[in-house]
Amino acid sequence: MVRLLALGAVAAVLSAVAPAGAAPEETGRAEAIFQEGRSLLADGRYADACRSFSESQALDPASGTLLALAYCQELSGLLASAWTNYRAAAELAQREGQPARHDAAAGQFKGLADRLSFLTVVVPPELAKEPGLKVMRDGIELPPAQFGTAIPVDGGTYRLEASLPERGTWTATVTINAERDKKTLVVELIAPPGERSAPVLT
Repeated sequence: MVRLLALGAVAAVLSAVAPAGAAPEETGRAEAIFQEGRSLLADGRYADACRSFSESQALDPASGTLLALAYCQELSGLLASAWTNYRAAAELAQREGQPARHDAAAGQFKGLADRLSFLTVVVPPELAKEPGLKVMRDGIELPPAQFGTAIPVDGGTYRLEASLPERGTWTATVTINAERDKKTLVVELIAPPGERSAPVLT
């Protein structure tokens, strides 16, 4: 019930939101896409609505649009993405002088914190220092600063891959539950070269 009331508060704030701030032609297009997102959200088409809000935000960044995107992502069960965007919306709303948006976003950001799921990718120190090492998650390279750090992630299945010249490739897949899940993968890229898989540590 508390969660529903909080979402209701966000919905109330969003009822008065409209993009603003970019060049007139971009603002008009962003507004049209934003309103399309609202209609899709009302129809329960969350994935399509989130895409519309994301496109509107790219055209005309505003705290209200970012708040709408986060709200849509939360309804979709993409809690880590929603958490990230609620935080960004709160910071942007504060800069814009929009206290209602700030409070709504900050409240949701704090409320989601204990529901997040995390993935930790551990790279042994002797491997992390090797030049040319690449660690990828779903095709996106992980920066070394994230090695060994629990990173909030949305629920779903992820593919991890590590590679090093002349030492082959290591791969693993891991499935994360949408809420309160924690998984750890240890990169095991060792000689002899070849394709390797790693167990998931819980």
